[in-house]
Amino acid sequence: MTSTDLINWEKAGYVFPSGSWPVWATGYMWAPEIHYVNGMFHVYFSAKSNINQRFSIGVAQSSSHTGPFVDVGAPIIENEELGVIDVHWFMDPIDGKPYVVWKTDDNAVGQAARIFIRQVQEDGITFSEDAPINHILSADLQLEQNVVEGPWIIFKDPFYYLFYSGNGYLSPHYYTGVARGFSVTGPYEKQEVGEKDVFLHTDLNIFNSGENSTFVGPGHGSVVSVGEDWWFVYHSWRWDQVGESPGRVLLLDKIVWDDTTNWPHIGTPSIQSSQAPELLASDQDKSSVANLWAKVLRLYDMVTIHVA
Repeated sequence: MTSTDLINWEKAGYVFPSGSWPVWATGYMWAPEIHYVNGMFHVYFSAKSNINQRFSIGVAQSSSHTGPFVDVGAPIIENEELGVIDVHWFMDPIDGKPYVVWKTDDNAVGQAARIFIRQVQEDGITFSEDAPINHILSADLQLEQNVVEGPWIIFKDPFYYLFYSGNGYLSPHYYTGVARGFSVTGPYEKQEVGEKDVFLHTDLNIFNSGENSTFVGPGHGSVVSVGEDWWFVYHSWRWDQVGESPGRVLLLDKIVWDDTTNWPHIGTPSIQSSQAPELLASDQDKSSVANLWAKVLRLYDMVTIHVA
């Protein structure tokens, strides 16, 4: 999909049109992202492998943000015992080293889910044999209900912030939390607050009263910077339609930073219109912003997102 303002979108096409799915995948395409990596546009995604029926992580490449994309031929991350999903690519702005972040699907077997990070080669696909796999987050809080997923990392001096989702995605209690640390590979400290004070959550005061809270279960989002502002693009269910048609909707809210604690916050999804991100005026600056957004936006339905 394409947009010039993150508000209005037009469909641009599919990463994998009918008949062009990866030869190793049986389906269940989940949680893709698009990034500009080493001169190519990479779509990172999860899919079930036809070898072991476990979720694995793949990559498709193109010289254009609208494709055509070609799968690299095999998963880049696998786990024979647990599925691996929700891949995220991040380049450390301090030293220029690229990393891949992912979740193991422990909660599918009744265990606490975990999030890992590993430095990847410049090609965004291969790993050095001596590159360690660092465990950076676990679902160890009661409100997470064994789930941490959908990782997204940013750097805002002096911290690396890890945005993640907790609880079950089919629950109105699904939410977005934040952890932070002084190193991209951890350790990360979670913002341990109550369910009504996490970074982004359902308006539980309205929801628990049985009234229409408009949007519920907000999570699995991407952080986008425009000028000095930071924005969160995420999905949410409509009230009273969790798990039902027409499915989740894509929302956008501005992040507010606490000057005292340096923690980010949104609260509950906006239910009224608000001012959109301010685009830079000149064509040159607009091109720069477009390139940035092309690199950082997460894809939700295997369609290409970029800024025209």
